[in-house]
Amino acid sequence: MKRYLSLILLVGSLLLSAGCSSKKPSSAASESESSMPETSVAVTETAASTNTAVDAEQAKAIALVDAGVREEDTTFLQVAPDRENGTELFDVEFTAENTEYDYEIRVSDGEIVSRKREEGPSLSAPSADGSGITKEDALAVALKHAGLNESDVSVTKLVRETEDGADVFKVEFQNDTTEYEYEILASDGTIRENESEPVHD
Repeated sequence: MKRYLSLILLVGSLLLSAGCSSKKPSSAASESESSMPETSVAVTETAASTNTAVDAEQAKAIALVDAGVREEDTTFLQVAPDRENGTELFDVEFTAENTEYDYEIRVSDGEIVSRKREEGPSLSAPSADGSGITKEDALAVALKHAGLNESDVSVTKLVRETEDGADVFKVEFQNDTTEYEYEILASDGTIRENESEPVHD
């Protein structure tokens, strides 16, 4: 009986010893997971300044683009420095397809201070009875030329006058940003002269 008990104890001891020797510490379990440092990439955008001074060539290009005219299609093109109310300007004048253009470009930032053009083609046919156009016709001609509707503007002047011996309508209106002035022949609706400039506060 004692021999049998000793044998059981020996087997148990051997099993216990084998279990302890086979157990290995896990480095993954003992070590805590470290987080990788985040690399922050700063992206700095340098915006092109819109308030840079322009020279005569740039002023000419601004006027031509606004008018939708190519330089090779112009005649009598000239750019001259000017000053108005202490502001330095470029006065850009040219003619294209029987239309005369006159621009004032601010030197400091290239903004169009005023634009003016005189053109020959009529935008409205004369009245059927040959008596010319009405005030309503004159307003419609000016609005069509400006690309506006009557509901978009406030009409400040609409009168018939004699200017340099010609019977004309003086039409003036403005929206939130721009003032428009037109001189339109009463006989056939031809725009003799027009000008637009930003609304002054």
